[in-house]
Amino acid sequence: KDNRKAKVPTPYPGVERDISFVIDKNIEYGKIADTIKEVSGSLLKEISLFDLYKGKNIEEGLHSLALTFLFKSANRTLVDSEIDSIIETIINTLKDKYNIAQR
Repeated sequence: KDNRKAKVPTPYPGVERDISFVIDKNIEYGKIADTIKEVSGSLLKEISLFDLYKGKNIEEGLHSLALTFLFKSANRTLVDSEIDSIIETIINTLKDKYNIAQR
């Protein structure tokens, strides 16, 4: 017998933000994603890599990553200022830990 219950979809919209940054290509994406999850709190539901670029205008040994972040709350609508604050924390942490440069 299957006892799984369907999750009721949240009535509150998610907020997506895209960020691009340049980072040493020897740093694994998994480490970056783990670091982001550690500092983002419970509102960050998903991170996805949608572009990886190296070449023209990117320094040797580096590459550009473009990530989409999905933020969502099950019990309220999120406001831009709280998302901005989380994004700022993410960027500052990545700068400190991995020496990223935002594009």
